[in-house]
Amino acid sequence: MAMRQALVALAGALRGATPSAPLAGGVRAFASQAPSVYDRIVQLTVVDGEGRRHVVRGLVGQNIVEVLEQHMDTLGEEAVCLSPEGRDIKEAHVKLPNELLGAYPAPAGDDAFFLNEIAVGTDGHSRLGSKLAMGFAHSKALYALTHLGVADELAAAPGGTLPAQQLAARLGVKADELRRLLRATAANGVFAGVSPGVFANNRGSSVLRRHHPTSLHSMVQVWGDESYWGHKQLAESLRPGSPHSFQLQTGGPGYFEWLSQPGNERRSRSFHNAMDYPWGRHANQSLCDVGGGVGGFLAPLLRAQPSMRGVLVDLPGVVADAEVQWRLRQPDLLRRATLAGADFCADPLPSADIYFLRYVLHDWGDPEARRILAAVRSAMGGGQAGGVAPKGLLLIQEAVLSDGPLSPLYAGLDLQMLSIAGDKERSRREWQQLLAAAGFGLRRVHRLRTLTSIIEAAAQA
Repeated sequence: MAMRQALVALAGALRGATPSAPLAGGVRAFASQAPSVYDRIVQLTVVDGEGRRHVVRGLVGQNIVEVLEQHMDTLGEEAVCLSPEGRDIKEAHVKLPNELLGAYPAPAGDDAFFLNEIAVGTDGHSRLGSKLAMGFAHSKALYALTHLGVADELAAAPGGTLPAQQLAARLGVKADELRRLLRATAANGVFAGVSPGVFANNRGSSVLRRHHPTSLHSMVQVWGDESYWGHKQLAESLRPGSPHSFQLQTGGPGYFEWLSQPGNERRSRSFHNAMDYPWGRHANQSLCDVGGGVGGFLAPLLRAQPSMRGVLVDLPGVVADAEVQWRLRQPDLLRRATLAGADFCADPLPSADIYFLRYVLHDWGDPEARRILAAVRSAMGGGQAGGVAPKGLLLIQEAVLSDGPLSPLYAGLDLQMLSIAGDKERSRREWQQLLAAAGFGLRRVHRLRTLTSIIEAAAQA
């Protein structure tokens, strides 16, 4: 049976017996010191393929598996993973579509947030106002706190908590304004208010730390800065013949051209911050970074993998800038790197063991993307002369969307591409079709800790 995609959010193990006043939408929380039959309520919010919300409730003392089975058509078999006794919901360790981020038990301090999430979903005015029309304010608050490094400061504090006044003194910012930003993000489940004016990290904010294993520190800064800015003229960009929104903002340059301009070095570093693929498997091999800009990815890769060799391919003007920067910043790497100016849409590509396309193909529609892939296929030895290089490998770093309904997060990524580059993200099926049309077979998809994946493909005979 085809799996229906579902987004599952665990509302948490609620404590108490006495119902509070109803929240928006009639949802009630429970708050009491005395243990009772409600001591371990499990509540799930399930969003089905049509966007309808279903609330699944059950006592942990019950067989929760039976409760969930009643909703399995909506939920999907792989959405949650339960302990053998069916007494607790654990982090999912099964393969999930990208937008299914697993089912997690919520810390006690987060219960109110999850209940409000359920409530807001039943109240159209609240959802339209807080989640959509005013979403920009919450987004910019999150960006500001991430840019300041608040999550790292809280993690370093004794006990992991700090009053807003002390936190502001450490960061050199205004105390009351900082408190209000933290209060706003805590209302969205990021950071926890442990007492009035005192804050700590929670699961939502921990990933904002710079060195968290699944850090979103750089990604949030990209979204909250240039991506936010690039959406400002989205309505105007919909008119026939209009450039996309980002170009309307810049007055001409597209996103990647603008990113390489002087003054955008910090933004470029934030953008080029994913290195989760097991590059060590390619020791002693050469990698051609197609459309690699000034080498913001290739240089750190060669530094981390001293036996690899690299070829940087981009437009001649971009590569001329790259040559200047490499001579100034990493002249030692030039012994293992070739910088080649070329139009990869038209010119032959240099020979290499691996061809890497990072954030390139989502800038192009399918016809142009097929031409780029065909150029790579030809460079591997599979052009008119026939034959396939035995070690020829193609790696593509891009978002891989679900083939079914999308979560708001991945739908937002697709809108980013519509606004910034006038193009799109692709699903796994769309990637398979695109690769097959250019003579490649998709081998596997390597999930990264960011929102992107690395697609591994090989040339077909």
